[in-house]
Amino acid sequence: MLLLLLAMVFLAIAGINMVAGMWFQSFQAQADITDCVGFTNNALAGCIAEKGKFARTGMVLQYVFAVAILPFFAYWLSRGGEYLAAKSAADRLAWDQRAPLIFLRSFDDDQVTLKNSPRTPLQLLMSPRRWRLNLDRMLLSEFMSWAPPRALGKPEEKDKASPFGALRKFSEPDPPGTPEEESHWRNDVRHYTDAARVIVMIFDEKILDGDNGVSWEMQYIGDNPAILRKTVFFVNPKYAERHRQETADEHAARLAKLWRRAGEMSGFAVMQDTARAFACFPSQKLVFSGERCSASEYLMALRASAHTFDPAAV
Repeated sequence: MLLLLLAMVFLAIAGINMVAGMWFQSFQAQADITDCVGFTNNALAGCIAEKGKFARTGMVLQYVFAVAILPFFAYWLSRGGEYLAAKSAADRLAWDQRAPLIFLRSFDDDQVTLKNSPRTPLQLLMSPRRWRLNLDRMLLSEFMSWAPPRALGKPEEKDKASPFGALRKFSEPDPPGTPEEESHWRNDVRHYTDAARVIVMIFDEKILDGDNGVSWEMQYIGDNPAILRKTVFFVNPKYAERHRQETADEHAARLAKLWRRAGEMSGFAVMQDTARAFACFPSQKLVFSGERCSASEYLMALRASAHTFDPAAV
């Protein structure tokens, strides 16, 4: 209802602005220019210049609408639409009892930002939020009909509106003195991965240190062959893409080191082609490589992995 009201206000302002601009620029200026009849030489030029101010006023009104008012309302309508879409998706996911698609990643990049294809300045102005896509949104829009996406939520966002993406579950706080191995979030990961239809595991250079939540998730997957068989591993695109000052060989060496560590932790044999890979599905012997690591490349890797694992997925 609120979104509809905003749209109606936007259309009303747009209509008033356009009518006012046209009136100033055309009808009023045309009517007033007749006042200059009878003037000659400099007097005529001065009269026409004075009356031409109406046309310029109309143009200014239209420019203000096109440059300031239109993008402002478009942005807020987009925000309202995303909020309603996220709420609708969360309501649907809440009662969906099918085996889920589990989204594991670091909370440092909660929705896993992806690079979009280049856009024109006008596209950026009209839709600035779409300049950067994210994997969270992609999983929901592409695979919701096959498996409901679910993920653990950031504890500090428990009372905030859910993002448009996988349905969040927020782990309960642990009582003082609880051993880390028995913490609520680890038990939630165990429950989710056991019940999952497929798992999307996102990791980056933090696994080289080994002392963080993602490292524990990687090791837990490696300790359970049944879970490993349904896990697709993705390098976070911020780490996977080739950096500006990096040669092709340096890029390959950096990713190869990361994949070796991932293989050691999760118990899968690293294939030769993973030297430049951003994704790997060990149980299906699939490897996906690329230097840009764009949203379209990640989408193709997801679709291919899901289809190979289950032809009914896409």
